[in-house]
Amino acid sequence: MRHRFFDIIINGGIWWPLEDLRSPGHGIALASGVGFTVRTGGTGSKTFVGGHVEMGGWQLDEGRQAGRYPTANAVVRAVHEGYSLNAWLYVMISHEGVWRNADDVRRLPYTEIDAMEISQINWCVREIRRMPEAKGVSDDRILVAAAALAARLDNEDAA
Repeated sequence: MRHRFFDIIINGGIWWPLEDLRSPGHGIALASGVGFTVRTGGTGSKTFVGGHVEMGGWQLDEGRQAGRYPTANAVVRAVHEGYSLNAWLYVMISHEGVWRNADDVRRLPYTEIDAMEISQINWCVREIRRMPEAKGVSDDRILVAAAALAARLDNEDAA
């Protein structure tokens, strides 16, 4: 059976993995169309610029830096003019009709992605990258292809 995580990626959402395994919480997947804001000041700032998840990226709709960014870190760096900051602390996500800090969302047990699904998609990414046709293909397109392959393999296993 096809898993929600794979569907989110296939349908233009994003996977925001936890890069530092010493950090609390876990990575999250956000569906295409989910709104987000970035604090324009410090972590307690009440001023934001907004955007939404679209086609495997972060589309910032407001401010001088409006545009498409591949990662949350990239959009936060753009808003803060090159400063490297912990994006988990600066991004707010529209989650279940409420604006929540991304750092809080990644700590909710029901937002955790199944470890087997992560292993499956990582395996598929590695296999696709080995193909000559994958040379020069963007990371977001590789991830979508990997999600589609993982879903197909998962469906075959369930049959």
